[in-house]
Amino acid sequence: VLAAGPAYSAADEGWFAYRKDVVRAADPASEDILAVELDSDVYEATAKDFADLRVFDAKGRPTPYRLDRATEDRVTTVLEAYPVKTLDLKEDDDNRIELVVAQEPKEPLAVDGLRFATPLRDYERRVSVFGSDDQADWKPLTTDAMLFDYSRYVDLRGSDVALPRNTYRYFKIVIEEVTDDQKSPLTELTRHLRGNEEEKRVERTTVRRRPLRIDRIESYEKVARTLSRQEKKAEYPVRFDREKGVTQDVKKKQTIIEIGSRREPLTGFTLETPDANFSRTVSVQVPVEKGVTTDWAEVGRGTISVIRFRGLEHGSLEVTFPEQRQTRYRLVIEDRDAPPLEITGVSATGNVNRAVFFADGDASYHVLFGSETAEAADYDTTPLDETLAKGFAPTAAKLGPRTANPAFGGDEGQRLRRLLRSPWLLGGAIGLMVVVLALILFRAGRRLDGLGEE
Repeated sequence: VLAAGPAYSAADEGWFAYRKDVVRAADPASEDILAVELDSDVYEATAKDFADLRVFDAKGRPTPYRLDRATEDRVTTVLEAYPVKTLDLKEDDDNRIELVVAQEPKEPLAVDGLRFATPLRDYERRVSVFGSDDQADWKPLTTDAMLFDYSRYVDLRGSDVALPRNTYRYFKIVIEEVTDDQKSPLTELTRHLRGNEEEKRVERTTVRRRPLRIDRIESYEKVARTLSRQEKKAEYPVRFDREKGVTQDVKKKQTIIEIGSRREPLTGFTLETPDANFSRTVSVQVPVEKGVTTDWAEVGRGTISVIRFRGLEHGSLEVTFPEQRQTRYRLVIEDRDAPPLEITGVSATGNVNRAVFFADGDASYHVLFGSETAEAADYDTTPLDETLAKGFAPTAAKLGPRTANPAFGGDEGQRLRRLLRSPWLLGGAIGLMVVVLALILFRAGRRLDGLGEE
């Protein structure tokens, strides 16, 4: 029984169904660290914890590696704001005001726009801005900007006025319709009765005049900032059928979108729609198997919106969530009483995982993956971790096309190998041998006793 099969290690190549060669640079260094980004083929066939992923050299020897998320330096634009000083204010008879403000620093800063702080809600104000170096010669910068707040309908507010980049010290700000009339949502009802009969009914609605109160004005400059070691994001293809993948739940007033993927590490979906001027809550759901039934669990929630109004373009169609590796997803859009959106497409983004390992200059490597029974490898990556911590940057390498692993013994063969190296089987075999040996000794003893009696 003990010799029923050869010794078999989890590091052997026969455990894994698929192979991808590592494609290195044409002239590799004599000593190098390679970083190989995983692709959809690998994500689709590997376990959630990547226990069935290995790196081997050309001689079939396992190569210790560490799995981490790829990072990148990302350039982003931030707005640096500076206060401006109000020099003059004029109120015209045609319901507009004219402000003159100035930059405070001795040397004028670059200005990409003005920011207005106001406590007012549910309003629109048209704004024109002019620039000058001497308060005599004013150059128009914008004549059709809009300050607005649409809190009554959607969480959308615009308090910035973008300008062509300039270094003017003085700005003249003209705000049209600075005071508006707001109708009260309440109506006062007065009934005049004679006896039990109503003779007259009077309805009064209160209209309140609201001036645009400005608490603060700032100038801002767009500044590029480099954020180092940000998680790298990649676009991944998804399966989406706009004819069959979008359904309506009339009772719940929801639009349900079905999406399929190859188990990439997704973190966001972006919808495509020709519709505009809407805001919807969207939840991201993944399947949860419970016996023979499948439930859906929410893993993320967000808001999508698109505003196109009087030259204003604003909104986002992306919903983000913590990393998931699933084959199926559902997006549930809360339509409420609004008409359903026309969904014409779905795209996905997610994290990028990579295998990082020491590599010899003239050696070739390949990745093996895909196994139902392989156990996670246990590598000591301390030397690799310390080297990377010293600032040595790994060299990027790619994966070639997926091929079948010729050494793969099949799922049944894997189970047999696992069984043969199981400590339970070994213990059972030893126990059986002890029982057989005891039985043989017992019978031999009986025979010796019989011979003694004769």
